[in-house]
Amino acid sequence: MAKSLNQSRRPLGWLLMLVAGLILIFTAGYIPDEGLLHEFNDVLGFLLVVMCTFGRVFTTAFIGGLKNTDLIATGPYGLVRNPLYFFSFLGVLGLGVMSNRLSVLLLLVGGFALIYSLLIRREEAYLQQKFGAKFTAYCQRVPALLPRWGAKMVIPPEVTIRPQYLLNAMRDASGWYLAVVLLELIERLHAMGWLGTWGVVV
Repeated sequence: MAKSLNQSRRPLGWLLMLVAGLILIFTAGYIPDEGLLHEFNDVLGFLLVVMCTFGRVFTTAFIGGLKNTDLIATGPYGLVRNPLYFFSFLGVLGLGVMSNRLSVLLLLVGGFALIYSLLIRREEAYLQQKFGAKFTAYCQRVPALLPRWGAKMVIPPEVTIRPQYLLNAMRDASGWYLAVVLLELIERLHAMGWLGTWGVVV
């Protein structure tokens, strides 16, 4: 089931972050470092990252260890078929907004869309083959990536949580906050004149 693509998504993600980091280091933002709009972007971006991390941990409580073995349709999986990827998209969008660079925003969002659209297509082809009509009915009522905001989330009385998967999700969350710290560090180094620029990214 798209094993090679699934294994390569993390290296590809790190490559995107590396390129974004180089752009951040060697360019200036299209929004002045001091100003209301800059601060608004920082706050909005950080809130998106927080939503990403909390959402991914919450989703893991429903899917941890069961992915591709059971068809989970409760909790966040009743609103969107790929909630982990949706929350990751929020995190990527948040980092792009916080960068205050349109090029970084487009790079991260475009790279995410390319990688995960292929991954979702291949994963769902596997699920279709495995679960058949049950998965078809699920796809008809639940969208792939953007949640049904008007739908009510169904929370079962209890779920089996596997601590190792929850711990992995929490470790993953720390990586998002590390990215936020690095963004702020680069911004401060620019403000102190320790990093040069090749020009303004528009």
